[in-house]
Amino acid sequence: MAMNSDNLFWSMALQRVAGVGSVIARRLIDRFSSPKAVFQAGDDELAEVLNSSALRAIRQYDPHSDAWIPQELERIAAKNARAMTILDPDYPRNLAEIPDAPIILYIIGEISKRDELAVGIVGTRRPSTYGVSQARRFSQYLVKQGVTIVSGMAMGIDGNAQDAALDAGGRSIAVLGCGVDIVYPPINKKLYSTLIENGVIVSEYPMGTRADTHTFPARNRIISGLSRAVLVIEGSAKSGALITARYAANNGRDVYALPGHIDRPNSAGPNSLIRDGATPALEPADIMVSLKVEPLEEDSRKSIQDSAVQLEGLSKTIFDALDFDGIGVDAISNHTELEVPIILAILTELEMKDIVKRLPGSKYARNV
Repeated sequence: MAMNSDNLFWSMALQRVAGVGSVIARRLIDRFSSPKAVFQAGDDELAEVLNSSALRAIRQYDPHSDAWIPQELERIAAKNARAMTILDPDYPRNLAEIPDAPIILYIIGEISKRDELAVGIVGTRRPSTYGVSQARRFSQYLVKQGVTIVSGMAMGIDGNAQDAALDAGGRSIAVLGCGVDIVYPPINKKLYSTLIENGVIVSEYPMGTRADTHTFPARNRIISGLSRAVLVIEGSAKSGALITARYAANNGRDVYALPGHIDRPNSAGPNSLIRDGATPALEPADIMVSLKVEPLEEDSRKSIQDSAVQLEGLSKTIFDALDFDGIGVDAISNHTELEVPIILAILTELEMKDIVKRLPGSKYARNV
């Protein structure tokens, strides 16, 4: 097997072990550097991470005799899907930052570098006309600024935000609480098909997995994990959208909420978030502050993005090393193994094209 397929095989094996969830699996890979090394580790080493029942389960499990793994690989290929591991270089950077990121992410479509500039928009399945109009308004503005919209493809706010993003010619990522090969809810079949063509469908669940009451709350952490900020538009005090907001806040993402009438049930969720410290979402441009990029005219943003996508050679290497928060030149040098004078010359060129920006403290950040 090639390295990536080897990692995939052993990552699948690790997820098949009873008592090993996302958090534990991530800890094991961080501790032993690869999923294969987990199975090769000694009992004393594993006992530092696993309880006795999980340790016993991993010793009793033989991945090579598990017919499910090759069958799952066949199911992935049959649907033109892909499964990437957290060790793959193109695993989403935003998602990798959270402690309970899934070690395997199933994908239909292509996640690109530009999807790092992403905002999650979530809310009730039973929105008001006002909620729908605002979901579409915020979504369309953001995608025209080059922002990718992340949501759950559910009825109501989620689906409308994603449909509006695609209608405006932008990108959207749908995070499902089922396998990527299942359309849920079925009423959003058209949206699902459009997302495959012009966006991305992702899930942590194996092919054929059906949605249930447990899968939706878990998938909400992925919505927030893929996003740099989360906007909640309508939802009751017990709305699942509040779970996404809590995950976002706990992982250091900015949370926005659309204010609503205090006497309407669908306003209870966003209003409670604002009471607890979320930023009121009054204008779409306000969210750009969280993304640390200046709002630009639509055509200007698209032109700069196109230039960034077309970068080659050392310019691409340096741009790929940057994030939106800012990185020092020495850190870029350590990451790229390039000399500082070369880096500075290329950064100056990219800055003149508005592809990167200089920050205080001799740091540089992506502008798109």
